[in-house]
Amino acid sequence: MKKILLLFSICLIPMLGYAQTDENGKERVYIDYFSRPGTISNILAEALRNKVIEGIQKMDRVELIDVDSNEALKTEAKRRQEASAMGDAVCRSEVMTTLGAQYLIQGNITSWKI
Repeated sequence: MKKILLLFSICLIPMLGYAQTDENGKERVYIDYFSRPGTISNILAEALRNKVIEGIQKMDRVELIDVDSNEALKTEAKRRQEASAMGDAVCRSEVMTTLGAQYLIQGNITSWKI
């Protein structure tokens, strides 16, 4: 039997700006991409992120918004991929705040061992 050891951290960041709730009074929480070292494939990172999303949605306490579901955030992600804008997390969080995010979930996968 194979054992999988996964180390990751999740950070819940309160966003500044105009706080908005959805029509049910739930707080808006955006979930960002998880960072990972080059030794961990994007497929594994996305699978973990999807499981986190699934678990949070099952609790039904917040309005969870995936950054992939918003066109403005997709545009910002493409812009960040350019060499001149790499690592510009401030612009990304400003876009989320403008869209009404109260919190941002970010993850960092540090290792994955089988």
